[in-house]
Amino acid sequence: MRPQDAALAAARRLGIAATEPVLLGDSNNVVVWLRPAPVVAKVAMGHYPPGRLGLELDVARRLAARGAPVVPPAPGVPAEVHHSGGFAVTFWAHEPAGAGPPGPAAVAEALHRLHGALAAYDGPLPSFGDELSEVAGLLRDPAWAPALPRRGRATLSAALERFGAELRRTGLPDRPLHGSPHAANVLAAADGGVRFLDLETACLGPLEWDLAHVGDEAAAAYPVRPEPGALACCRALVSAKTAAWCWAKYEHPDLRWHARHHLVVVRGLLGAPASGA
Repeated sequence: MRPQDAALAAARRLGIAATEPVLLGDSNNVVVWLRPAPVVAKVAMGHYPPGRLGLELDVARRLAARGAPVVPPAPGVPAEVHHSGGFAVTFWAHEPAGAGPPGPAAVAEALHRLHGALAAYDGPLPSFGDELSEVAGLLRDPAWAPALPRRGRATLSAALERFGAELRRTGLPDRPLHGSPHAANVLAAADGGVRFLDLETACLGPLEWDLAHVGDEAAAAYPVRPEPGALACCRALVSAKTAAWCWAKYEHPDLRWHARHHLVVVRGLLGAPASGA
């Protein structure tokens, strides 16, 4: 069974009047609009543990209740992880997209509002460092991400060690974060607002971790000034872990460019030659 068929089957069991699954995204997860219903299904396909889907629903539900700029769980659908055809599926409100991507100032303002709402979240959250530790462990396994050349594997491992140590030396406090507010997780809604999605990466970490996922202009427009050294370390760590995950799915056409790009970025940050893998 295809992921989109599993989503459609689960939706029909719940009484959602859907006739056609329209693919919206296919990377770490498969995301489909269950047309014509105002519902989007997210089918877990990625590396995040299954428990993260339940966490995402809880965080999004609580943030939406506080008026935070997030895509909420689908109204009228049980906010829980459903199972269909061997897949885990969650359901979300369908937010029609606007005419174009939001500007940096709008992203910064919305992220600041999101952080304000997240500060009141009192549920348990993992550390942002958990993902980095997982990636570091996977890189030590030569059978993982077989497309990643040996030199590239060593480069990413060295970056995680060096920049992780430098970030720890800053001693910055942790706070609740989105965890991965990059452009693919930011929606410019048809009503002119900005919405964040994919809160399965919600975590505790320094502010600079979230700001490392947005562009330079958005980070500069954020109302709280980040610590420059910590932001640089976080940007390096984001590139390293992004490269690793993308090399693990190198056969995916949409991820291949990102795999190579971020590896080149990391090589440059380490002072290694940029050519070759």
